[in-house]
Amino acid sequence: MERQLLETLPPPRDRYTLRMVRCLNEFFFGIWRFDGDREDYYNPANSCIDRILERRLGIPVTLGILYIELARRVGLRLVGVSFPSHFMVRPIAAVHAEPADEVEFVIDVFGRGEVLFVEDVEERFGRLMAQNKGGGEGRPKVQIDRSFLQDTSPHSRAVVTRVLQNLKATHMAHQAHHDAELALLLCRMQDVAAPPGARERINTLNLRDRGLALHSLGRLAESRDCLSMYLQVLPDAQDAPKIQNLLEVLAKQIEGGGGGPRPYLRPGTYGPPKSSS
Repeated sequence: MERQLLETLPPPRDRYTLRMVRCLNEFFFGIWRFDGDREDYYNPANSCIDRILERRLGIPVTLGILYIELARRVGLRLVGVSFPSHFMVRPIAAVHAEPADEVEFVIDVFGRGEVLFVEDVEERFGRLMAQNKGGGEGRPKVQIDRSFLQDTSPHSRAVVTRVLQNLKATHMAHQAHHDAELALLLCRMQDVAAPPGARERINTLNLRDRGLALHSLGRLAESRDCLSMYLQVLPDAQDAPKIQNLLEVLAKQIEGGGGGPRPYLRPGTYGPPKSSS
């Protein structure tokens, strides 16, 4: 791929950032036909690089990993940018870029390489926040701290942690791919991979996710211990009432000698089961 891409690039003196991005987009999305998997977004294959190379389909973070690596091999330095519910990339410098060429923009790899300037990103996330609040009136003003776009460190651990989070969510939140044992393994992997600045938060959230996975496996006492510890660390968590409800259910199940695999339990729906009529 690298050799093919080099053949499509302009002469070295003309390799300005935006021109390099345009060539990379034509190669990655046009010739090789990589694309975002919109029809089966939560397919575990979308989080596995080998499967993405086979299928040419992926999700934002994994497509971004491939895009960053391919760009690096032809002299364009890119880093990942983690936005809420989305992952994009941005350039640091091209091989022969001039200072005036280094404008602030990001690339939406899931959007087939769409170039977005900072104002575009602010507008997009303002619109998304308005939709999440259930109305288009009074759209919240989103302003991105420009220093966020000047960080040149690769944040490899953060990217790996995000991939693991996507896989874990797939195996916990989507019944077609539900695998509690694998979710437990992914929790352990996240705990190890998490960058120092985010490790405490990720470890705490994994207490909850372990508790849910253990409940699904029928390991009720272990589930209770993890969920209780989660509430001790985050007593005011947004999902604290639901976790407390589940702990009450667990207490009754343990008291009654319940064990064995439990029904599939999607995060956000945990709580006392409704009585059947």
